[in-house]
Amino acid sequence: MFVEILVSVGLKPLGPLGWPALGLLVGTALWGASGALGGAVVLFAYYIWNLSEPQRFPHFFSSNESIVFWALGLAILASFAAVFRQRVVEAEAKAIEATRTQAELEAVRRYEERLRTITDNVPVLIGYVDAEQRFKFNNLAYETWYARPRAEITGRPVREVLGEAAYQKVRPHLERALGGGRVTFQVEYRINGEPRHAQTTYLPDFDRGGRVRGVFVAAKDVGALVAAQEELAAANRRLEQAMERPLAGVVDRAQLYERLRHGLTRAQRSGGTLALLSIDVEQPGDAAQLAGAAQRLRDCLRATDTLARVEGDAFMALLEGLKDRGAAFQVAEKMLRVVREAELAASIGIAFPGDEEAQPEALLQRADSALGQAKAAGRYAIRVSS
Repeated sequence: MFVEILVSVGLKPLGPLGWPALGLLVGTALWGASGALGGAVVLFAYYIWNLSEPQRFPHFFSSNESIVFWALGLAILASFAAVFRQRVVEAEAKAIEATRTQAELEAVRRYEERLRTITDNVPVLIGYVDAEQRFKFNNLAYETWYARPRAEITGRPVREVLGEAAYQKVRPHLERALGGGRVTFQVEYRINGEPRHAQTTYLPDFDRGGRVRGVFVAAKDVGALVAAQEELAAANRRLEQAMERPLAGVVDRAQLYERLRHGLTRAQRSGGTLALLSIDVEQPGDAAQLAGAAQRLRDCLRATDTLARVEGDAFMALLEGLKDRGAAFQVAEKMLRVVREAELAASIGIAFPGDEEAQPEALLQRADSALGQAKAAGRYAIRVSS
């Protein structure tokens, strides 16, 4: 229709000049200023060429007014074409931008879905807290941990989600992370009246300007670890209590000292062989196991021998009236064997008095020194100090 209008008002009276004019308008509409310039050059050249034969278009060259009128009209139409082109270009740019934005949003949506699928299948609490201390993201583990739907966590303040008591425990750590420091801590929560233990790490999220805009949160349930630690501590307390109780058939350090003093005197008078064994039983599990180990050691001795518990799981055995030193070695080997049968480990140091030695302190030190050498050499070892 645009072409028909041009033909009806301008092409017929202009004759051949109408087609270059139409080219100018089309060039302006399609290529803007560059198209208008090219069309104007062609049109002006065609106009100059027709000046040599003005009789061909008398209605056009009859007066200057008609030329001016034609030029103004063409300029107005070219302006309309330029405006039309600008609007078309803007509309096309908006359409392209809208398509691109939609594609980017769809890509972001798919990425978020994949990210959420991954984080929801990780047995760790993963979240993001902004600078206003509000949860902007949380995975499925948060919903399971707090027994609350995502809508009651995402977008809510940390204080509201955790509760006032728990929030006061994590607050100093969260504020430190929002100040730019990485924090790892362990804290106990009360959720529906039940204790829950979590080890949490806060990792600051910095923008390009170096300002903290939020905190990444990663927390794992360490309740089983805490329970194991508590059970181990309780076992240690039971063992300590058991170690404070006397064992049947076992004397204490003071009684051993007296018997050793008298035994040394008798050995000097009779010329018999005496040996002192320092025994370390490694890590008995409980009081019953410790008592069992003591009984096994006692069963390796004669009625005239003495077994003493000097401290904890450390024992000493006083052997008197031996035929020779080899008998002491046999007793030590037997002790190591019966301790191994109880699934324990032991080290033994053996000391014999010298001809001139008659002091209990010196023999006790020798036995302990031999034990230290045995333990340094490894388990199930015997060392002799003579």
